[in-house]
Order: sequence, then structure tokens, then C-alpha cells
Amino acid sequence: MDSDDIKERAHAFWTTSADERLASLPLPPSSSTNETLHTPQDIIDAEAYGVRLALCALMTRRNTFAPISMLPLEIIAHIFECLALKDPPEKGSRYYAAPSTLGWIKSATHVCRRWREAALGHPALWRRVTFEIGLKWAKEMLARAKSAPLVIVQLHTEQETRAETDRMLLEHCSHFQQLTITRSLDGWQTFLPVLTSPAPVLQELDISVQQGALFSGATTSMPSIAELFSGHADCLQKITINNFSFAWTCFPRSPLTHLKLHSSGRASELGLAADSQGPDAFLDLLATLPALQVLSLHHCLPACSTYKDDRAISLPRLASVSLAGRAVDVTAALGHIELPASTKLTLDCMSNAETGEECLEALSLGVAHFKSDSTVMRALKIESVFLHSHLSAMNIVAQKTALSIGHIRHISDADLSLSLSWKPRHLLPGIVGSPNIPLSALRLAASALPMKDLRTLYMDVRCTEWTKTEPWKEMFGQCGALQHLLVSGEVAIHLIGALARSTGPAAKSKGKKRTRTTRRLGTVLFPALESLHLDDVDLDALCIDEDDHNMLETALAQRQQLKMGLKTLVIRSCHVHQDHLDDLESLVECVDWDGETMDSADEDEYSDEMDPEFDGEYDSDFDGPWGPDIWGF
Repeated sequence: MDSDDIKERAHAFWTTSADERLASLPLPPSSSTNETLHTPQDIIDAEAYGVRLALCALMTRRNTFAPISMLPLEIIAHIFECLALKDPPEKGSRYYAAPSTLGWIKSATHVCRRWREAALGHPALWRRVTFEIGLKWAKEMLARAKSAPLVIVQLHTEQETRAETDRMLLEHCSHFQQLTITRSLDGWQTFLPVLTSPAPVLQELDISVQQGALFSGATTSMPSIAELFSGHADCLQKITINNFSFAWTCFPRSPLTHLKLHSSGRASELGLAADSQGPDAFLDLLATLPALQVLSLHHCLPACSTYKDDRAISLPRLASVSLAGRAVDVTAALGHIELPASTKLTLDCMSNAETGEECLEALSLGVAHFKSDSTVMRALKIESVFLHSHLSAMNIVAQKTALSIGHIRHISDADLSLSLSWKPRHLLPGIVGSPNIPLSALRLAASALPMKDLRTLYMDVRCTEWTKTEPWKEMFGQCGALQHLLVSGEVAIHLIGALARSTGPAAKSKGKKRTRTTRRLGTVLFPALESLHLDDVDLDALCIDEDDHNMLETALAQRQQLKMGLKTLVIRSCHVHQDHLDDLESLVECVDWDGETMDSADEDEYSDEMDPEFDGEYDSDFDGPWGPDIWGF
């Protein structure tokens, strides 16, 4: 039987059946009111509904022959679990006029009966409970999840439904697996019973007070968490608490691998930091966490003066440590922790002293962790940062693996990351709001870090004490393997002078030719240098030696004669003549500059602007004598 015959027989059957059914229905009268037509219309609507059900049954039977319908329901449900991770329900946005979407819920349950049956009959699919699309859907997901381990994520909550939401969550504490809650400062009162109820299967906890509430003038103080989950959270592995008040004894004795306790300055004023029990409870807590891998404590460390115990806690599996707060507190806490040699270290220290001695102690202790015979740093970034009119900072980032200039500039997870801030004693002359880094801090960092195999150096510092070329030789003369170097500002001028001079006396040996070779290879600064990046440097006005020769060209020519010529020279935001660029291109394989040049007319205009009697307006692109902060590589 061909397809045409099948269609003809099906059409004849359903047409005959429909005619017979319609013949039994009442006919409409010739004239009638709406009331008399109401009953016959309802009858026809019911018939239409029956036809739709019959059609749905036919389509269901048809779908059973589709290849995907041959898969077991368990496999279909597992596919939906992957879909739920990729396409979660999302809350709408009034700003972008975007409606709320059901995400995977619509894709899985609004297609066919079999898919809906697979989704509704698989509790694990509904365990990721979201409140983004309303409390009604959250209730539905909790009901369908049954006793499956729950993943609760609530980043937004309406004040009107907050109490009802917390009562609902309290009923399901026994099978929380992951709990992530973020609320304003006044939104936690009804949730605290959840934090004190037993959570036997909970693995991850992340609770946060919104930062905006802390800086909006709020004065509400957060109650302390005396004991998380009443001590019954045996599976808890990861804890993150932001801007909360807590006691060091509140944490359950569980196999923690991640502990992150963060507080802000405003939170500390409101009493939202660690308690003042002293460091004994702090050290006792660390002693019970031998499996700890990540430790992050920001602005909640015990005061340095309260330590009475000089014991050091060994954490053999620690992979990452991040400490922030007063420099003396950070130094004291770090001194009581024994770190494995492979631990990544991040310190953010602040000192009220103008000279920054407290920060230097933290710097010395931090870099000492990496100073061993087997540890080498291959990438280093040192930069000065102006935070505001009363605070300057120096950032030091070091990595054991070799990185490019671009990578070291944007790296966020370095082996060593130090941020040292203090009240600046002096600002750079002529520049309002510029940071000034003590030369002693730079020398300490350079002497303490193992840099013999350094490959990449990023130097963006402002140091009024750095007035000669000698600091380059003293601090970085050991970096014979350096390949990539970025410098900016006046420090770059002294580098260019150092590149054109030897770093010390030459070694003597027999033979004229051998003596000459040993002198040049052993005394040239950065003999393996391949690429030099200059930023914010006046190459024309400031790089002139006593014989009226350009010092950069002289240095590059010397290196070329010694067969140590550069492969790449990158110039950004520098004052440079076009003819000077032509000379540089003859000395370097590749010169990459951002197109900012200075011809004779520009030079005259620049000279007029620097005249004390100049009363005109500055060009909008000019940002002080150091130029705009432009990076293009």
C-alpha cells in the first residue's frame, strides 16, 4: 500500500466519523439570543477539546517512533541536567526591557509528553533551586527535588517575601549541598535560624552582606554567628563569608579545604569583622584544618599585639594564601603559619607610617618565602599606584613561569602578589596626586627575590630618589637571562643610561681577544635582552648625553656591535621625532610605536606650554608632563 492510499483511507475514516458525530449535535435555531446559543457553543467547545486530545494522542504515538524516544528516561534526564547548567532560568531586566525566561525548564518540559515525563520524574534535575524567577517557581523546584541534595543560590530577594522564603529554606536544611546567599545588611534576621540548623550534607557555604549597604550610611550591626549549623556540618569543605561578624570558634570541625573570610573597612566600623577573642582561637582553628588548601583572610586578622603563643601552625596542603589588613597584623599572622614552598602568596598590607617601615617588614617576610636554592622567579612586575591624596601603594607581582609583557601586566593569580600601601611623605614635584615609592623598598624587593633566571621585567614606578643609573646595576645586575623589559617615566631614562655603560670591572684573562670578549659579555646590563618597551618617555628632550648624542641610539648601537642587538623596540606615549624613529629602525629589527610623534611645530607648541608665562589652554589629549596612560601592547 502506497502513501497516497494510506492518506485516502485515513481521510475517509476521520471524515465519516466527524460527520456522524456532528449529526448528533443540536443545530442552531433561525433566531435566538446569546443565552440560547450558550449551551450549544459549550457543547461544540467540548467536542473541539476532545478532538485536540485525540490529535495529541496521535502525536504522542508518532513521537514514540522517533530515534530519541528509544533512549531510556534516565539518559534523557541526564541530558537535561547538562542543559540546566548551560541555560538556567533568568530574571528579567526592566532596564533592558528583557522578560524573565524559564531557560531549561521550558526546553525540557514544553516539547513532548515523554520529555516532560523524564524531567518531572528526575528529582536531581530540580535540585538547583533559583529564586530569580519568583518564589512560586522556587517552591515548585523544591517540591520536585524531593530529598535530592539541594544547591541554593539566592542573589536577590524581595523584602515582602523574605520571611516566607527563609521559613521554606529552614524546612530543607537537612539536604542542602551548596548554599549561596547575598543580601543587604538588614535582610539577615529571619535567615539566621538557617545558619544555626544542622546541615549534615552541606559541602559549600557562601554568605555575603552586600557592599552597597555598608557604604550607604547604614548603622545596623550584624549579630555574631556563635556556631555555624550547631556544629553539625561534617561534610562542609568550602566556606566563604563576606562582611559578617563571626567568632573564630563558630566553625564546625569538618575537613575544610577552602576558608575565605573577608571584611571591608566599613564592615569593621559596624562590627562586622572577627571577634576580639585574641589569636589563640585563630591558631586553634588553623590547627584543626590539616587539609586546608586555600586560606583567604581580609581585614579580620587578630591584632598583632595580642599574640601570646609563638607556635607555628603547619598546613602541608596549602596551595594559596591571601592576607589583607594592617601590615603589622599581616606580618604577625604570616609568621605563625608554616607554608609549603609551592604555596602562592598574596599580601595586601597598609601602614599609617609615612616611611612605610611596617610594609617593608611584610615585604621582607613575604619574599623570604620564595628565597630558596630551588626557587626562581622568571617574571616580575613592580608598579606604583596612587590610591588617593593620602595613600600610595607599591604592587609587586612575581611568577615562577616565564610570561610575556602583556601576560605579566594582567596576571591575577601569581605565585607572589604584594600590595603595600602607606601615607606618602612626598609627591613627585609638579605632578598633583602622584605616588612616590621609597628606593629602599625597591632595593629590598630586588635583593630578596631570586631573580638570576628572570626573563620578564615590568617596571612602572615613580621614585624621586632614583636619580642615577646605579640602582639599575645594583638591583638588576644579576638578571643576565632577562629577555623582555618594560619601563616608563624617568626611571626609563636612567635605564637607557645603564644600557650604554658597563656594570662593573671586567674579568682579566690571558689573550687579547679572550680578554675583550669576557669584558663585553660579563659587564653589559641585560646581555640576553630581546625586547624593550618604553612608555611615557621623552626620548628627544631628556635622552641627550654630554656629546649631544642620543643615549638610546648609543646604547642600541653598542649592543648591536656586541651582537646583543634588540629584536623589538616598543614605544608608547613618548615624545619622539620622526627622524629619530628612522635612526632607531636601523638599529632594531622591529620598531613598534603608537604613531605619536613630535615634529618641529609640535615641539614649539610644547615649549610654549611649558613656559611659566603660558596662559593658553592645554590640548585635551595632553595629561601633564608624563603624558596620558596609554598601553597598546
